[in-house]
Amino acid sequence: AFAKAVGTGIREPVSLRFIGVAHDGLGKPVFACAPELAAWLAARGIARVHLSLSDEREQVVAFALAEAE
Repeated sequence: AFAKAVGTGIREPVSLRFIGVAHDGLGKPVFACAPELAAWLAARGIARVHLSLSDEREQVVAFALAEAE
């Protein structure tokens, strides 16, 4: 979902090793980006990439939205 939102697909520097999922203080899922990827996003004017997750027993759906500065 992240790679689609930023328009690149999975290729450097948008790689699974640079993208993680964490939770904020309220438990909301958030992307955790490696410094290299964060710099790449900033250089392209992408301020944030929002994440929504929904899961059931055997399925997970993720939605990502890239927000410009």
